[in-house]
Amino acid sequence: MTAPKPATKAKRPPIPKAAPLQLNTEAIRGALAQISDHGRNNTALLVALLEQGCGLTLKRKGNTTTAQMLGVHAQVTGGDLAALELWANAARRALLRA
Repeated sequence: MTAPKPATKAKRPPIPKAAPLQLNTEAIRGALAQISDHGRNNTALLVALLEQGCGLTLKRKGNTTTAQMLGVHAQVTGGDLAALELWANAARRALLRA
């Protein structure tokens, strides 16, 4: 007499990959121009302009600041200006991939 075979697990169907996010390249270029033209003067004004014009959201938790705008996000352990500079670098890389 033979021992019964152990039950095999049913295989799950593969998870479909998400479609790549379509970036608004013109809006990203405009935000990059605003950030580079503004320089390091009056960060609060720059943040206000980007919040109204481009939908910038800045989240602060502890010493970490996250900037999210136009489908690109960046997280840095620093202030608002550092988050915007890192966002600009991430946006440039996203434009190169698009």
